[in-house]
Amino acid sequence: SVSANMEWSAQINGTWATFADGRTQAQANGNAVLTINYQENNTSSDRELTITFHSTATGTTLSESRTLRQAAGTLPTITDFAIDETSIHKDAFTASFRLAAGNLPTKECGLLVSTEEEYVKNGTRYTATTSEDGVIAVTVTGLQKGQTYYVCAFATNAVDTFYSPIL
Repeated sequence: SVSANMEWSAQINGTWATFADGRTQAQANGNAVLTINYQENNTSSDRELTITFHSTATGTTLSESRTLRQAAGTLPTITDFAIDETSIHKDAFTASFRLAAGNLPTKECGLLVSTEEEYVKNGTRYTATTSEDGVIAVTVTGLQKGQTYYVCAFATNAVDTFYSPIL
């Protein structure tokens, strides 16, 4: 909110926020409410912007600044990753994990499966049907009997991808 009995202007110095009309500058005379639209922080660093208010209506330049800080985006996390031993069949199994999204929405999560441990992150992707917080279960099918498989869970958001330990 701006409380003033004179003409004033405001300017945002950041690239990730604008006033409601999409501009980085606003002008008015008297009181006003300014709405700021911002983009989610999908970087791994905190960021800030400054809004500076000016008025020269009284012949004297008045200036006031306010700084806004936005926390860095955080990765989703995976805990309680396990293969359901009772689900193991000749060509399939089910694994589950607990997903916590962090401060950004999870775009995709599921399992990665490979016959080579060092390449599991590039393995076959089995995407979960949901990416909301909570327990996620994914069934892997089409396996070959007698083959050793390595599995890890993954969750991706705008910042990056989190990988569980390999089972």
